[in-house]
Amino acid sequence: MHVSGGYQKYFSPFLGIAYYGYLAYRYAYMARFIRNSDLTDLNRYTLGFGANLLSNFYTKISKRRFGSARIRAYGMFGGLLGTFNIYGAHFLHDKAQMRTGFNVDAVTGLQMRINRYKWSMGVRIPIIQKAQSIPLDNGENLEILENYKHPQFFLNFTTIF
Repeated sequence: MHVSGGYQKYFSPFLGIAYYGYLAYRYAYMARFIRNSDLTDLNRYTLGFGANLLSNFYTKISKRRFGSARIRAYGMFGGLLGTFNIYGAHFLHDKAQMRTGFNVDAVTGLQMRINRYKWSMGVRIPIIQKAQSIPLDNGENLEILENYKHPQFFLNFTTIF
């Protein structure tokens, strides 16, 4: 689950910029997948700030006599998202381990706007390769990897005020 909020400004019907704040939560149930360990789950909390360049390849704005203008726009976006991640591994018997890390993600995708509503489909790809290691009670380590081989796909729905 993730939530983002921000501001976008178009300089022309075809070119604009957006900046936003990003908050996400991920939960992974681990007890079935790692045998001989007391690890039950892994949580990831993410706080980030980003900026995107917006480019429309088709825009049609029609003014109505009464009410707001009708807008149809189709395009793409690309930018950077700086993230601060907190990983929490929970074990049986109330043991827990925390790891933190900072990364920068490249963000790109397609967007469609119809009047006040906007749909975006894209991918976030970590630029900086990072590895977090959490020791397990069975002597092994759980490796959490962030690199270009582990992208995050997303589908956003936005209401424009």
